[in-house]
Amino acid sequence: MRIFRIVLFVSFLIVVLVSAANAVDSCPSLSHGEVKRQMTSISDDIRFHDRLYYQQAKPIVSDSEYDLLHVRLRKLESCFPALAAVDSPTRSVGGAAAQHLTVAHSQPMLSLDSSSDDSAVVALFERIEQLNPGERLRFLAQPKVDGLPVELTYVQGKLVSAATRGDGLLGEDVLARVGEIEGVPVMLRAPFPPRVVVRGEVYAVLPEFIAGNNAQQNEDDRYASPRHLAVATLRAKHPRGWALKTLRFFPFELVNAEVLDVDSALRGLERLARWGLPVLLEQTEVVEGVDQVRSLYREYLAHRADLPFAADGIVIKVDRLDLQRRLGLGERFPFWAAAWKFPPATAVTRVTDLEWRIGRTGKRTPIALLDPVKIGRIQVSRASLHHIDTLRSLGVTAGCRVVVALKGDTVPQIVDVVDRPEGDAGVIIPPEYLLPPEVGACFSDSDGCHQQFVARAVYFAQQLGLSGLGEGRVSQLVEAGLIGDLPSFFELQVPRMVALPGFGTVRAERIGAVLRANNRPDLAQLLSAIGVAGVGPKTCQKLAREFETLDELRLAGPARLAAIDGVSARSAENLQTFFASDSGVQLVTRLRRLGILDVD
Repeated sequence: MRIFRIVLFVSFLIVVLVSAANAVDSCPSLSHGEVKRQMTSISDDIRFHDRLYYQQAKPIVSDSEYDLLHVRLRKLESCFPALAAVDSPTRSVGGAAAQHLTVAHSQPMLSLDSSSDDSAVVALFERIEQLNPGERLRFLAQPKVDGLPVELTYVQGKLVSAATRGDGLLGEDVLARVGEIEGVPVMLRAPFPPRVVVRGEVYAVLPEFIAGNNAQQNEDDRYASPRHLAVATLRAKHPRGWALKTLRFFPFELVNAEVLDVDSALRGLERLARWGLPVLLEQTEVVEGVDQVRSLYREYLAHRADLPFAADGIVIKVDRLDLQRRLGLGERFPFWAAAWKFPPATAVTRVTDLEWRIGRTGKRTPIALLDPVKIGRIQVSRASLHHIDTLRSLGVTAGCRVVVALKGDTVPQIVDVVDRPEGDAGVIIPPEYLLPPEVGACFSDSDGCHQQFVARAVYFAQQLGLSGLGEGRVSQLVEAGLIGDLPSFFELQVPRMVALPGFGTVRAERIGAVLRANNRPDLAQLLSAIGVAGVGPKTCQKLAREFETLDELRLAGPARLAAIDGVSARSAENLQTFFASDSGVQLVTRLRRLGILDVD
């Protein structure tokens, strides 16, 4: 019972922290220059995370952390409206890279106003009360399916278009893949109108996702989450058969309902079901007030693990379409709908041991090995503590019982220690693990650098988007002597890869094609891929906006580098040290000889 209360308390605490961030307080007392600096910095962070989430399906922050960035930016813009940028992220929806956005949406395809407490839902009811005071209205409630939003268009009953949300106005064409998803009709069931536009989520069936993912012997062939599988599979030219078989479509809106004389969202869903769309009407509830919404939320939260898909909350929308039109659309979300997000799923288990992983810069990251425990439908047996300071602050040692939460519903993270074994000696960190790594070390597979170089090579491949080259494949290529330094990636030959166990001709040719397509990275990508200690992807983005070429950056003094907003003195010093080191000089020379860099 005590453990149950602790788990509930942790979930409650997460909700309270986010709620506090959403609370309305007085405007900060800041100079206009500081306000502009903060707006620019937060906007850059949001765009960076949008690119990771929408384009690469590799988010590095939780939804709540991302939402807090938007809350902070909206707060500044409401207090200082004259300083708000015209292209602010609060006025747009994240999406794919612009060159891939080719399909125009029939109406703006926006995201949802959401919160980790009931504040977004309460705000929705307050907006409606102002518009229709005293009137009791119906609302539709559905699970917030964690998949990839798409819009399908049928003309004369035939599926002619399928597009992702993209930037809200233009989407990425995914017609070829959507037409292969089980349950998505290529032709509607008659009688049907001349044109039907429907929106929904492409998701992976959870039991099939878990079974398929666990069946992959190579870690590189596994997906981080059901949503990652959906994104990767829809965009793949050659999708994996098992992954494609897990995909389904969850329709949630008939977009052109008013043209078809449909007057409510519920009737729109019923029409879609009649035409053969796979509508799950059993996952659609009608509610009439905030109390009913709260009750339904608690019910969904209690039975979250029983859903056939990953869900991160519930969505509430006005049923009457005429009222939806009167409420209208904002720049980022419609004013007639809102989402209430679930807190991270948690469980209590025991730490059996700690191991250390050597990263790309030589930093040791502590990993907690756990007694296997099921959180939702995910079996968890290990959790990263991310940093030595986290290990210290929590005091995690072997034998401790800990609370594990799923960050973003996918990544296990220890958030608290419940109790400790008798005679616990506390955290003991090997002294050599506390030594800072050398900035210019281990950019090649030299003596004493093997583990660190493998980690750096994996990071290099990830940052350049070299799909098919995950940790297992890269380790194999290093062990075989085909990758001896970072530029060696661009010297890989298909025949030599084919000769390695488990590669095969098809896989080797795909990797060769990926390398050819990515052999001219932009400055931000290349800097990030090189992985200088203390210089992360966000800093690389800021540097790329300041300098046009790598040589211009290399010749810049530390004072100029440190003067760039968002570039710390440590980052500037590390860049100078690296480019002056033997490793830095050799790396730049090799990249230039291979044609990866322009020759001056």
